[in-house]
Amino acid sequence: MGTLALRRWTDLTFRDTDAHVLTLTTWSGNERMIRAGQRAGWRECARLPQGRRHDSVKLALLRQEWENRP
Repeated sequence: MGTLALRRWTDLTFRDTDAHVLTLTTWSGNERMIRAGQRAGWRECARLPQGRRHDSVKLALLRQEWENRP
């Protein structure tokens, strides 16, 4: 369900904007969101230490990658 929602949001955002890259940030303990992003074609691009138990995780997706997906 989450992967489908993220794919739809990604499609709408690229369709309705001129963005070249989209980024998504969550915390490292949110494994379901990270997996949903990866299944939707997003790639992890950074982990930023927060000085606490969990890091901040950033995922990104280029418009070109989205448009050229199989």
